Amino acid sequence: MTELTIIFPTYNDRDTLKEMLDQLSEQSCPFDIVIVDDCSTDDTISMLEMVKANSILSLEVIQNSSNVGPGPSRNTGVEHCKTKYFSFLDSDDFIKPNYVSCLKKITQNEFDVALFKYDIATDRQNRHTAQMHATDKRCLARFSTQDKHLLTEPENIWAFLPMTAFPWNKVYSKCFYDGIGAAFPARRLQEDILPHWQVLMNAQTVFFDYSMPSLLTHYEISDGIRATNARSFERLEAYEDLKDILVSIQARPKEDQALLINKISSFVAGLDRWVMNNIPASSEVPIPLLQLRLDLLTALGIEP
Repeated sequence: MTELTIIFPTYNDRDTLKEMLDQLSEQSCPFDIVIVDDCSTDDTISMLEMVKANSILSLEVIQNSSNVGPGPSRNTGVEHCKTKYFSFLDSDDFIKPNYVSCLKKITQNEFDVALFKYDIATDRQNRHTAQMHATDKRCLARFSTQDKHLLTEPENIWAFLPMTAFPWNKVYSKCFYDGIGAAFPARRLQEDILPHWQVLMNAQTVFFDYSMPSLLTHYEISDGIRATNARSFERLEAYEDLKDILVSIQARPKEDQALLINKISSFVAGLDRWVMNNIPASSEVPIPLLQLRLDLLTALGIEP
């Protein structure tokens, strides 16, 4: 029985998506694929029709009626997921040969969300870097000597909150995800912050096995094309999501608030340094966004 769905948002990624599907067709475990095409203008749809006709992959293709961005496209993919667990992939990344078998091994457990290691690369010729973002590496290393892989203590679960808010280094329980109302906002930059915090703040059981190898390579190529590398003041729009997260923390029991506020303060301080350093000097940042930033930093006691 299929217990896993892999969800792709895609836009004009015909070649890399085809490469990814070729890799997935070599995996030996059964799984479903949902691809949400965000009005691609290349021949992505023709390629997908050919793959469906000539492949054993269990593949569902959904076409958006308008270009809405990766967040709403992922939401659509989740709505079409019919399995117990799901994971996201970006169509321009690279999965390791053991990707699906490891995910299937993970889904033999009962959990709300699972995390796994990944590689970061800056060119498509270098796929096995054994490098992660420094903060993520530190967070995961905390569990390097832990034999217990199902974590239920809030202090352990919340230890993952400061990680980069990637959506694709996780496996999600569909029932849990839907139950807490997790969703990506419509904004096109930093849209992954909100569901990252929604999921990890509300999870009761998290799976993580430090001995499991890196399962994919995420490319961060400084070509100015991918949203991952966009240098724009529009990233400040996500501070609205962070304000909402802070409000939800302040509604928690007092014993939870101190630790969670410490986590979000650390997260925002690091994010703010990165965002402000990556706004081009020539940009004229709209006053409402500057005020939004100031309000959030002030609420968290962070010096602007």
